[in-house]
This record gives sequence, C-alpha cells and structure tokens, in this order.
Amino acid sequence: YPEFKDLRVSQRKITADEAKGAMEVLAVSSTNAGVPVLGWDRTVFNNGVPGEYSRYIRRMMIDDMKPDPPHELHTEVDYGLMTYMQ
Repeated sequence: YPEFKDLRVSQRKITADEAKGAMEVLAVSSTNAGVPVLGWDRTVFNNGVPGEYSRYIRRMMIDDMKPDPPHELHTEVDYGLMTYMQ
C-alpha cells in the first residue's frame, strides 16, 4: 500500500466528542476486521460512505489475518460476504 506509507495508526481512549469530530471512524472488535461507522447520533462521517482510510485499514487487517505461508489448519472466512465491504 505505497499510497499510505506515511499513515500512522494508534489506539487510545478518546471522548465521544472527539470521535464525533473525526473525518472517519472505524469500529474494530474480535468478531470483525473493522467496519466503517457512517453515522452516530446526528453526526455523519465522510458523507455517509466508507472513507479511503477506513477501507485501507480494513484491507490491512484482513491481509494481516492471512497465514503466511498458507496452512492446512487455517480456514479462510470471507468477511466481505458478511459486511459487503470487499
């Protein structure tokens, strides 16, 4: 992903007001690889569509879950099928 080579990602606690002031918000949990948050209360992020950073971070997380090298005990799950984000 050369177009994002200078992107820095951090994890920290933030306030709801700080999150609502963001350009893009991405929800991450143990059951998904990152789902863009399009709106929260009356706040709309990135005009209500997944932004380029959210899509990039999601792709990066999915790529990071792939075993390298592939292993016969690994079962790939098509997360895009569940979230329509591919």
